[in-house]
Amino acid sequence: MDEDRPLHSAYRATRYAVFPAVQEAERVWVLGVDCAVPPALEAWLQAAGFCCWSLVSACNPASCLLSAEENVLRQTRLREDLQGAGWRWFFGMNYAGEGSHWPPEMSFWIPGMARESAMRLARSFGQNAFLCGTAGSRARLVWISPC
Repeated sequence: MDEDRPLHSAYRATRYAVFPAVQEAERVWVLGVDCAVPPALEAWLQAAGFCCWSLVSACNPASCLLSAEENVLRQTRLREDLQGAGWRWFFGMNYAGEGSHWPPEMSFWIPGMARESAMRLARSFGQNAFLCGTAGSRARLVWISPC
């Protein structure tokens, strides 16, 4: 896919926060495109027996800004889909890079979800891309080809 360069740069500048425990707000794993995965997250994956993960959002499909209410409804539907399929997930929040006026976006970090499954899920919610990784690898941004 020929990515839109400013859009590609915006995704690369975004920081993807994962909250492994709601009751422990100070414990956050922060991911970045092509960046090493935090050691604590790698340790958690190994201890839990997962070899891969994906981070998917339903917010602002095709990078078209929706209202907060619409994004909450879309995220609720994504959460219901994940729960219905038996996936374990953690809340995430995507923060645009410095100087951007793009609002934070809710997301879900899904341990054990391989790239192909995440591709189908992200595509079904109209996303341009998603983040994924495997044990010992850097976080990768995967662009979704047009249908």
